[in-house]
Amino acid sequence: MLLVSWVKNRPTSSSSHTTTLYHTVLGSYKTLSMDTTKDNHYRFTALDSCSPYVACVEIAGTHSFTCLPTITGMDGWIIRHPCMMDDKQSQFMKILIQRFLTYLQ
Repeated sequence: MLLVSWVKNRPTSSSSHTTTLYHTVLGSYKTLSMDTTKDNHYRFTALDSCSPYVACVEIAGTHSFTCLPTITGMDGWIIRHPCMMDDKQSQFMKILIQRFLTYLQ
Protein backbone atom coordinates (compact mmCIF):
# COMPACT_ATOMS: atom_id res chain seq x y z
CA MET A 1 0.00 0.00 0.00
CA LEU A 2 1.23 3.47 -0.86
CA LEU A 3 -0.39 6.48 0.79
CA VAL A 4 0.16 9.76 -1.05
CA SER A 5 -0.99 13.05 0.45
CA TRP A 6 -0.70 16.68 -0.60
CA VAL A 7 -1.36 20.18 0.68
CA LYS A 8 -3.41 22.68 -1.26
CA ASN A 9 -2.16 26.29 -1.14
CA ARG A 10 -5.63 27.65 -1.69
CA PRO A 11 -9.09 26.19 -1.33
CA THR A 12 -10.29 24.47 -4.46
CA SER A 13 -13.77 24.06 -5.76
CA SER A 14 -15.60 20.81 -5.30
CA SER A 15 -13.62 19.40 -8.23
CA SER A 16 -11.77 16.13 -7.83
CA HIS A 17 -8.03 15.55 -7.85
CA THR A 18 -6.75 12.98 -10.36
CA THR A 19 -4.40 10.22 -9.17
CA THR A 20 -2.42 7.95 -11.47
CA LEU A 21 -0.16 5.01 -10.71
CA TYR A 22 2.49 3.90 -13.20
CA HIS A 23 4.57 0.72 -13.13
CA THR A 24 8.01 1.26 -14.59
CA VAL A 25 9.69 -1.40 -16.69
CA LEU A 26 12.98 -0.80 -18.48
CA GLY A 27 12.43 2.93 -18.79
CA SER A 28 8.82 2.80 -19.94
CA TYR A 29 5.74 3.73 -17.93
CA LYS A 30 2.64 1.55 -17.91
CA THR A 31 -0.52 3.08 -16.43
CA LEU A 32 -1.90 0.74 -13.77
CA SER A 33 -4.67 2.89 -12.38
CA MET A 34 -6.27 6.30 -12.70
CA ASP A 35 -8.82 7.56 -10.21
CA THR A 36 -10.23 10.74 -8.69
CA THR A 37 -10.69 11.86 -5.11
CA LYS A 38 -11.96 14.93 -3.30
CA ASP A 39 -9.70 14.13 -0.32
CA ASN A 40 -6.15 15.46 0.09
CA HIS A 41 -4.77 11.90 0.11
CA TYR A 42 -5.08 8.64 -1.82
CA ARG A 43 -4.17 5.01 -1.14
CA PHE A 44 -2.71 2.89 -3.91
CA THR A 45 -3.20 -0.78 -3.04
CA ALA A 46 -2.37 -4.24 -4.40
CA LEU A 47 1.23 -3.36 -5.25
CA ASP A 48 3.75 -6.03 -6.21
CA SER A 49 6.72 -6.50 -3.91
CA CYS A 50 10.16 -5.13 -4.84
CA SER A 51 8.71 -3.24 -7.82
CA PRO A 52 9.28 0.31 -9.05
CA TYR A 53 6.26 2.61 -9.30
CA VAL A 54 5.54 6.26 -9.99
CA ALA A 55 2.54 7.80 -8.21
CA CYS A 56 1.16 11.08 -9.59
CA VAL A 57 -1.51 13.54 -8.53
CA GLU A 58 -3.02 16.44 -10.43
CA ILE A 59 -4.47 18.84 -7.88
CA ALA A 60 -7.88 20.17 -8.91
CA GLY A 61 -7.97 23.72 -10.22
CA THR A 62 -4.19 24.28 -10.02
CA HIS A 63 -2.76 22.84 -13.25
CA SER A 64 -0.22 21.22 -10.92
CA PHE A 65 0.99 17.69 -11.67
CA THR A 66 3.33 16.10 -9.11
CA CYS A 67 4.90 12.64 -9.26
CA LEU A 68 6.81 10.49 -6.79
CA PRO A 69 9.00 7.57 -7.90
CA THR A 70 9.27 4.76 -5.34
CA ILE A 71 9.97 1.07 -4.91
CA THR A 72 7.95 -1.34 -2.77
CA GLY A 73 9.38 -3.55 -0.07
CA MET A 74 9.31 -7.34 0.07
CA ASP A 75 5.76 -7.34 1.41
CA GLY A 76 4.36 -4.86 -1.14
CA TRP A 77 4.44 -1.97 1.34
CA ILE A 78 6.67 1.04 0.95
CA ILE A 79 9.86 1.03 3.06
CA ARG A 80 8.51 -1.19 5.87
CA HIS A 81 10.68 -4.14 4.82
CA PRO A 82 13.20 -2.87 2.27
CA CYS A 83 14.12 -5.07 -0.66
CA MET A 84 17.56 -6.51 -0.85
CA MET A 85 18.84 -5.17 -4.15
CA ASP A 86 21.98 -6.31 -5.84
CA ASP A 87 24.25 -3.80 -7.60
CA LYS A 88 22.47 -4.26 -10.94
CA GLN A 89 19.03 -3.57 -9.43
CA SER A 90 20.39 -0.61 -7.47
CA GLN A 91 21.91 0.86 -10.63
CA PHE A 92 18.60 0.31 -12.46
CA MET A 93 16.72 2.27 -9.78
CA LYS A 94 19.23 5.14 -10.01
CA ILE A 95 18.82 5.26 -13.80
CA LEU A 96 15.03 5.04 -13.47
CA ILE A 97 14.88 7.97 -11.06
CA GLN A 98 17.29 10.03 -13.19
CA ARG A 99 15.21 9.40 -16.33
CA PHE A 100 12.03 10.29 -14.52
CA LEU A 101 13.48 13.54 -13.20
CA THR A 102 14.71 14.39 -16.71
CA TYR A 103 11.24 13.60 -18.06
CA LEU A 104 9.70 16.09 -15.61
CA GLN A 105 11.98 18.95 -16.74
